[in-house]
Amino acid sequence: MRLCKCCRAAIICAGLLPGALLSAPPEVPTSAPDVVRYMAEELQRSADRLGLPGYQAPYFISYLLTDSWSCQISASFGAITSRSGKPEHSRTAYVEVRVGDYEKDSSGGDDWWAPQMGVGLPIEDRWEGLRAFFWLLTDNRYKAALEGYLSRLAEEVNKVEDEEAPADFSPSDPVVLLGEHVALELDWEEQAQQLREVTALFRDREWISGSRGYLWSYAADRYYCSTDGVLFADGATYHYLYLTISSHAKDGAEVTSERVFSRTAIADLPSTAELTTTARQMIDELDMLRHAEEMKPYAGPAVLDWDISSVLFHEAIGHRLEGERQRDDEQGKTFSDKVGERIIPEFLSIYDDPTLVEWDGVGLFGHYAFDDEGIAAQRANLVENGVLRGYLLSRTPIKGFDRSNGHGRCDGMREPRARMANIVVESSKAVSRDRLKEMLLAECKRQGKPYGLFMKGVVGGHTNTNVNWFQAFSGTPRLVFRVDAETGEETLVRGVEILGTPISAANRVVATSDEVGVFNGFCGAESGQVPHSLVAPACLVSEIEVQRSAIDKGRPPILPPPYLDNPAAE
Repeated sequence: MRLCKCCRAAIICAGLLPGALLSAPPEVPTSAPDVVRYMAEELQRSADRLGLPGYQAPYFISYLLTDSWSCQISASFGAITSRSGKPEHSRTAYVEVRVGDYEKDSSGGDDWWAPQMGVGLPIEDRWEGLRAFFWLLTDNRYKAALEGYLSRLAEEVNKVEDEEAPADFSPSDPVVLLGEHVALELDWEEQAQQLREVTALFRDREWISGSRGYLWSYAADRYYCSTDGVLFADGATYHYLYLTISSHAKDGAEVTSERVFSRTAIADLPSTAELTTTARQMIDELDMLRHAEEMKPYAGPAVLDWDISSVLFHEAIGHRLEGERQRDDEQGKTFSDKVGERIIPEFLSIYDDPTLVEWDGVGLFGHYAFDDEGIAAQRANLVENGVLRGYLLSRTPIKGFDRSNGHGRCDGMREPRARMANIVVESSKAVSRDRLKEMLLAECKRQGKPYGLFMKGVVGGHTNTNVNWFQAFSGTPRLVFRVDAETGEETLVRGVEILGTPISAANRVVATSDEVGVFNGFCGAESGQVPHSLVAPACLVSEIEVQRSAIDKGRPPILPPPYLDNPAAE
């Protein structure tokens, strides 16, 4: 809200010192949902009147509310083990209040990571409860921001300021966009029956000691408004189907086989017939793992299938290009100040584009129209022909980049930070999968290695970017095959974990496949769990290091499964 000179004088006389003057909160369309109208009304009241006599008023306020519905159902060996009676409704909120101005403000306190949750946030669209919640939370956040800003000013008494330091916050353009409400529309009895039928197939082998089928569906509407004139409402749905079975190898080590299907529409999940085929493949796979040799530590050439290479680019590159990490002295800053330098092989390019809705018919989890700071989604060119061109940016500027590119994201409860959305890896050195295997064998012979590795599927990944720890990443492949350098014969092995350092691992990619895959998932970092996607090819690396994974060697069940004693019983 902009004030005339008379109004400013009146405020100062009353003892309230304004910071950078608030812009006008957005005009609310008559078609807006009630929840948006109530949020905007309380925002306007705070913008007009919030402040302590003798202290600065806020220069920026924003409200983010996430209205979510979720269901889950779980089954084992043909029986339902847990399920939601009906979709569970919950709301979370994040209120941001900044004191100071765009150049220097109250940001950077110790509570940036603390979730605000939704305690006391009504799930009914009643103005009394909703406005009361935002009133109290805004009051709390203003007091914390004012205290943080004054502490920051006090620190400058004994601290030399960095004259080249970037500003603390960047402005945004006013915009109003109302998207469509989303809802969970699925037949849960039908889904339950599907899980019963599929997990019942795992009763066919006495050596299968554990099974689980799990479906989680989630729909969320986001409502956002801010004093810089931004208002939006949108929504998205996510569906996650997981199958896993377990057994024991002859040495007692537990072995597992699993599949994950992540889709934006329930109709895109596999049919019962398709899941039946998948379940039988898992049984065969688990049987092979039971008898597979345990892998020894190894360093040498390997082909990483697209899902494993997705983890490589996500953990080793993506996280290290997130904006806040470039200005945080606690971070390793692997790629800080390297714009214009080659950081990966020149045949590789990487960009992140949250405006992409799907890829080759697969809906992308990382799609959105606006980020959680009210900035329109936009493509961020990160690496072009191996050369670093930019970073993922929120409204927190970094050196050389003073505006957001629409990647400020959070879980709806924490301060938004620059995060990945839809990472796409492109290659100008792409070959067929058969040719990729031929190149693997040739690389093994060139290095004098008796075998290489082919890795397929991924169980999980992790990286560390903190300066006080090793700059490394790790990943757990689902299947690993030892490929004989002379014959090309593939032998399944087990107990493998990938580890490496980001720069060396990425620069050892020597070729990619001409086919790509889509990985949908959720990434947990400082601003919480956010949905994301990766589109990547399989990669041939000249060297990768693997170590033995942690092994829990327990005795398998003593008796056979009860349903084998009485197979006709239901």
